[in-house]
Amino acid sequence: MDVQGWSGKKIEYTTIPYSSIRAFAAESAGSWDRDSEINIYTSSHWTLAKVKLDFRKGKVDIIAVQKFLSAIVLGNEQDAANYLQNINPNTVKISHPAGMNGFTDWMIDNSVEEDPNVADAQFHNDPPILLSDEKVEKVYREGRDLWVYTNLRILRVDVKGITGRKIEYRSIPWKNSCTAFAVETCGHLDRDAECYMATNIPSIPRLMQKILVKRGNIFDMHEYLGKKLLSKESHNKEDHDHSTNRSKNPGVSADEYDPYAKYH
Repeated sequence: MDVQGWSGKKIEYTTIPYSSIRAFAAESAGSWDRDSEINIYTSSHWTLAKVKLDFRKGKVDIIAVQKFLSAIVLGNEQDAANYLQNINPNTVKISHPAGMNGFTDWMIDNSVEEDPNVADAQFHNDPPILLSDEKVEKVYREGRDLWVYTNLRILRVDVKGITGRKIEYRSIPWKNSCTAFAVETCGHLDRDAECYMATNIPSIPRLMQKILVKRGNIFDMHEYLGKKLLSKESHNKEDHDHSTNRSKNPGVSADEYDPYAKYH
């Protein structure tokens, strides 16, 4: 809802279906920022290609907003209903958890592959970015930043500023967003090989990750991306696993849970 003009009588109501969302990002406020941000990337062009939402620092838990978008875009109605049932409306985080700094401050090398189990434990708890049945499959650190590959998304963790308090968590779903990939070996004087991932997102047409040659194999990523994007069996298995985990923990159904019940 965009209130326009001095009188405020002119109002524009813009609707973006969840099915149009191709990626989303939550960015915490830095030391000198007054606002935190949610960026929504859509399949639309021009002014609606990227929708930016500003939230006053300390007034909104953007990790909770990010988790809700994950449930809606990456999960299904069951995930969203369970999320709405368990959310605590009185919880407000002033910034991202302090533990995140400890997880990224020591990262000084170019892209180096790390243990995915460490990132899996981190992002299920502090900050709780991932869905309950989501699993980290590969993770690379690039300076202070991270490339996290899960069974549902590519999660780009971008640490900004000298203090590292401003962090963007950008999620790009495998489904409906990633369309192609390429790997490029290093030249004679290069230290890094490159991995490119193409998307159908107007505002993010391409992703590029570097891999330090002495600390990683670019063809490992080629094989991994091939399985993610080319293997039909892999997609069917992930859908089955995601559905099976929900059936083991049915919780409340989307039909049974009414998030507006308290207003009736």
